[in-house]
Amino acid sequence: MPDTNFVKHTSDSLINIALDYFEKQDDPVRRATALYYEGRVNQDLHNAEEATNYYLRARDVAKNTTDYRLLCLINTHLGTLYAYRGLTDLALEAYGNAHNYSIQFKDSALISYTYSYLGRVSAIDDDLSKGLDYYKKAIGIAEQSGSLKALTLAYGEIATVYRALSMLDSCMYYLQKSKKIEENITLLLCHKPI
Repeated sequence: MPDTNFVKHTSDSLINIALDYFEKQDDPVRRATALYYEGRVNQDLHNAEEATNYYLRARDVAKNTTDYRLLCLINTHLGTLYAYRGLTDLALEAYGNAHNYSIQFKDSALISYTYSYLGRVSAIDDDLSKGLDYYKKAIGIAEQSGSLKALTLAYGEIATVYRALSMLDSCMYYLQKSKKIEENITLLLCHKPI
């Protein structure tokens, strides 16, 4: 789940100013948000250790709030950092927390995404059957809610699990479904009035 504007960060100078300001305020949501964005910037700059530290600080500040979307995002990015560093137990815990917050936030797209992330870490941990179960749940929720981005993610990633299981017919089925969604999105964007 990239930032709203899909802009990759190249510097942390602006967020540092915001963080300095909000660190002095008595508003845990804004402080946690600033820490989260500092983590995002450092993640984009490939500073995994610093990003992890900011996410952990953001999680600690936000944990007593009811901003479930923010808590979901913090834990999602924390889980991703752990997963790609081979820390699957920590990734599973962070993604599990993200999933619980997505349910509390009651956002179908976020719930689908978090099921996909749980599927991803299960596959990384070589528990392919559990990974398939999570991806199927992600697909079901994304189909019901009409979240095409969440559906494309789940289709693409379940295909990799089927490929690892040498179930090539199932792999191709989901790759084709993913491609069809991407083509439809492209077609819609091309015909969108300016």
